[in-house]
Amino acid sequence: MTEGTIVFVDIRGFTQLSEKSGCAEVVNLLNDYFERLVKVVFKYEGVVDKYIGDALMAAFGTLDHETDSEYRAVAASLEFIEAIEEMNVGRVRDGLEAIKIGVGVNTGELLAGFIGSQQRLEYTCIGDTVNTSSRICSMASTNQVLISESTYRAVKGRVEVESVGLRQFKGKQKEVMVYEAVGMLADGESG
Repeated sequence: MTEGTIVFVDIRGFTQLSEKSGCAEVVNLLNDYFERLVKVVFKYEGVVDKYIGDALMAAFGTLDHETDSEYRAVAASLEFIEAIEEMNVGRVRDGLEAIKIGVGVNTGELLAGFIGSQQRLEYTCIGDTVNTSSRICSMASTNQVLISESTYRAVKGRVEVESVGLRQFKGKQKEVMVYEAVGMLADGESG
C-alpha cells in the first residue's frame, strides 16, 4: 500500500454529444481533449493511469513517493478547466459544440503496481481511494473541481475552496466531506 492522490476527469453529456456527431468527429474530439489533459498531468508530474471512454484517471505521488502530490493534483485539475475552455474557443469558432467537464480528486492509501496477466500487464492504482475519487467526479457539476476532505487538509491555505458538504456515495458506509476547489491562492492569502 502507498499513499497517493487520484484524479478523475470526464466529459459531461458525452453520450448525447457522440450520438449527434460522426465517428471521425468523436475520435478527433477525444484525441484533442486527451492531448490537452495529458500535457497538464505531465506538467504537474502525474501519471496517466488510464483512459476509460471519455474519462481520464491520473495518479499523483504513487511513483517514488513524490512530495506535495495533493497540491499538484489540485493545480492540474484547475488547469484542466482552463485547457478545456481554451479548446472550446476553437470548437465554437468551428461551429462545434463546447464540451464541459467534471473533476474529482481524492487522497489516501491505495495499491499501485503492475496488474494483469502474463500476456498483458498494466500499471494501475486500485482501492477505495480510487473508487471515491471516481464517485466525487461523478457528482461534479459543469467545469467544477471537487476534492475530498483528505485532499483539502493537505492543500488548506494554498487552494481557495468552498464547502459542498457531506455526501453519501454508493458503497461507502460513512459520508464524505466534499469541497469545491475554485482557485490557487497566492502566498499569504487564506483559503
